Amino acid sequence: MNPSQLRDWRKRLGLSQTGAADALGLSLRGYQNLEAGTRTIRKHVALACAAVALGLSEYCAEDRVRRKP
Repeated sequence: MNPSQLRDWRKRLGLSQTGAADALGLSLRGYQNLEAGTRTIRKHVALACAAVALGLSEYCAEDRVRRKP
């Protein structure tokens, strides 16, 4: 994903930069840096964009809790 695609994603969903940052769990400044191209958009952010677009707003990490052997 490149900055232009990120901006298009945000606009397609009707989100402000603040709304997009909140949806992705990023700070506003962090999101703005991605959209401006001053930071690389990593794979986990692109995957989070896809999840938000599909309506997945929360991830339950219960299964990731480490258990003592």
